[in-house]
Amino acid sequence: MENDTQKPKSDPAKNRRIVLILAGVMLFFGFYLLVFLVPDVLRTASGPASMTIERAAEVATDDSLYVSIEDGRWDCDTITHVRRRSATGTTGTMTTALTEIFLTDGKTTPNIVVFADFSGKLTCGDFDGLMPTGYLTQMSDEQQQDLTNEARLAKFFRAETVLALCGYCGTENSMIGLMFGIVITLGGIAVLILGLRMPKE
Repeated sequence: MENDTQKPKSDPAKNRRIVLILAGVMLFFGFYLLVFLVPDVLRTASGPASMTIERAAEVATDDSLYVSIEDGRWDCDTITHVRRRSATGTTGTMTTALTEIFLTDGKTTPNIVVFADFSGKLTCGDFDGLMPTGYLTQMSDEQQQDLTNEARLAKFFRAETVLALCGYCGTENSMIGLMFGIVITLGGIAVLILGLRMPKE
């Protein structure tokens, strides 16, 4: 007795189309990363510019500068640990993703303050002798407003200059992202070649 149930035939054209779409998505994402990260890596390749906090206040703009600030005083009373959920299987645990802290010009009433954030959980002792390195910008009005609403800028209300420094940004993170972009792009090219070699019908 013949089995009337037949397995559905594979559609070569549909399979080829799916593979080509996947290749397009991979190439788009890979090129997107490369366009942003190649200039970033080149910009930071020579290392950060070392400067005083006063000089940082003079040169900071809305565009990020890769710098190391060689002086200033950490205000350990302003340390805040930012916790985020880290997925582990079907559940999630809260871990400390960032440590935020203010660096001041060391005056009794600071004129210059730098809001800096770093990866992981740091304590006051970790900032002993630490020269902050990362991307420096003028703090945006939105971020200043957020910190004001949280009362974290209250003790610095007399400060004339408020800066922001991303302490986890720099060459290492850019290189990791760049390598990921290269892998995705090469993978996309390989998938594209595979798709073009597949039968059209």
